[in-house]
Amino acid sequence: MQFRERMLAAKQSLQSSESKFKTLFENAAIGIAMVKPNGSWLEVNEELCRIVDYSKAELLPLTFQDITLPEDLNADLNLLDQLVAGKLNRYQLEKRYVKKSGEPVWVELTVTKQLNPAGELDYFVAIVKDIQSAKETEAALTLLRKTLEDKVSQRTEELKQANKSMLAAYQEKAASEQLLQNAELELRTILDNANDAYVCMDAEGIVKAWNKQAEHIFGWGDEEAIGRKLDKLIIPNEVQQAHQAGMRRFALEKQSDMMGKRIELEAMRKDGVRIPIELQVNVLEINDQTLFTSFLRDITDRKQLESLLKNEARNDPLTGLPNRRKLEEILPIAVQRAKANQTTLSILFVDLDGFKSVNDTYGHNVGDMLLREVANRIDKSTRQSDTVARYAGDEFIIVLEGVSQVSDATRIAEKILHTISEPFHFNQVTLNITVSIGIAYYTSEHSQETQPTELIRQADKAMYTAKKNGKNGVFMVETV
Repeated sequence: MQFRERMLAAKQSLQSSESKFKTLFENAAIGIAMVKPNGSWLEVNEELCRIVDYSKAELLPLTFQDITLPEDLNADLNLLDQLVAGKLNRYQLEKRYVKKSGEPVWVELTVTKQLNPAGELDYFVAIVKDIQSAKETEAALTLLRKTLEDKVSQRTEELKQANKSMLAAYQEKAASEQLLQNAELELRTILDNANDAYVCMDAEGIVKAWNKQAEHIFGWGDEEAIGRKLDKLIIPNEVQQAHQAGMRRFALEKQSDMMGKRIELEAMRKDGVRIPIELQVNVLEINDQTLFTSFLRDITDRKQLESLLKNEARNDPLTGLPNRRKLEEILPIAVQRAKANQTTLSILFVDLDGFKSVNDTYGHNVGDMLLREVANRIDKSTRQSDTVARYAGDEFIIVLEGVSQVSDATRIAEKILHTISEPFHFNQVTLNITVSIGIAYYTSEHSQETQPTELIRQADKAMYTAKKNGKNGVFMVETV
């Protein structure tokens, strides 16, 4: 009876915990969802439904891919693949969902994964925060910054006109000077609160104005910067002479290709760290004095994002090898090099035998681990000068440049066959797998019109011949 009472109390406690969790899940002020590995919803709360303007009954039959803006989907899927592969424990990104009305809505998405007792992927947990208002505010701030730049240009023009008026009307000198002082004060206030660094220098390159954002970006206080030459503050040593030559050339010719344009280049902070910046330089002529005014912006974050996106676009996220896009850039160059140097070129098309059964039997997690290890073994079996790329799924392409004879390509292919035939061990699972390899062999003596895509097609065709011959083998075709 005591055991039954304890069991009843435990059951009641569990029911209470489940009730509290369900209440918290449903009433949370942020969107929460549990998502199956294929992207369909296991459960969604009311806040997520509100964000995308679907009822729960309307949302559950859909997948997260269905309601993601198409141009934002690849970034999400790339991060999801890294999460599944164990490269990430969680990920966070900003993306856009498409509401029921078709209107996009910005959200901040945080995703983690939940494993079952066997250590396999069970489902994903998605936390969704509505940031549409923040994005609209950011757009408004961007517009405000543009308005500020226009206002500064307008004020600068007004200062020039005020200066002319003072020269033409000496009798009104006192009043005009006060007007100018007021305008300068207003301009200084605007510049000090600008989001971009503002720097003004004279024809000798000596800094005349240096706002708070310039202090923040470059580390020099205005009392340190004003009165010193700009090239001693932020211009890297190797381009200082070019900067000085440009200043001298402008003094003679009164024109420069840089004026009035947005330019990206590298600058140096007080601590010696170099940063990419975007700047726009304009010139003013006041009382026969030349002044250069410039707005500068630190674009480090933008450059890092561009670099990351460029790298992801040309490298396979699972294996780290070049992907099909990068291969399509590399191969034409290799063919041209073979033609120019009158050397040889071989394309190896490698396809795993029976890979589908590995996924079906052990799951995609083991399949992904197998692909990574196969890629690693292939890479180690080739020369440093060779290019190994993941072409698609379980297909790999190897570009061999400068092989002196047909047997060299065959020897490398045989080496790959041997290393892949060694057992693979993953999480107490041992796999034995083989590959079929097709080789397309090209020399500069062949047709000069041979296209890189034709080399791949011939190697692919040879690979299928190797499969028909019993798999775990090599077949070569000479491209003409």
